[in-house]
Amino acid sequence: MKYIGTLACIALSTALSGCNDPPPPPSEATMESADQAVRNDERAIATRLAEQKTAVETAYREAEAADDKRKAVDALSQIATRWDSGVEGASKVLRGELDEPLKKLQAIKSEAETVAVNECTGAARAALVAAMNTSLEAFAAFRADTGAVVSEAVKAKHNKGADMQVEAVAQLATCK
Repeated sequence: MKYIGTLACIALSTALSGCNDPPPPPSEATMESADQAVRNDERAIATRLAEQKTAVETAYREAEAADDKRKAVDALSQIATRWDSGVEGASKVLRGELDEPLKKLQAIKSEAETVAVNECTGAARAALVAAMNTSLEAFAAFRADTGAVVSEAVKAKHNKGADMQVEAVAQLATCK
């Protein structure tokens, strides 16, 4: 029994010596309150919503710009096609009958000048209008000619206008 008593004394002294130890230091990490947690969540949500809004607005502007570009390309392509038909028709009439076809060509050129454009289609429109001006000058020179045969200068100007038209349409195609 002496043995049991000694063992009990050792256990009791060990237990009592543990009570004299200082308490563990408070943890460095503080717990946030429920209100603070809600505010932090709301801030995070607001940040994500702002980022999403910016992304959607950017995508919308890009889609709108692409749509405007496509509309300008389509409009100028249709005008170029109508111009080609008008030039073909004007090429088949006599000098004295050029007034009406030239008025139609002038109207097509005026329409081309009013098409809304961007950086790419603006350069193509400028090239297209320059080609139209050259062709109109060729027709004016043809009408002013009095000879039975079309002069070489008129032919050269007409060919130059046609070449410029081809280049303008090719430049327009790069805007798609």
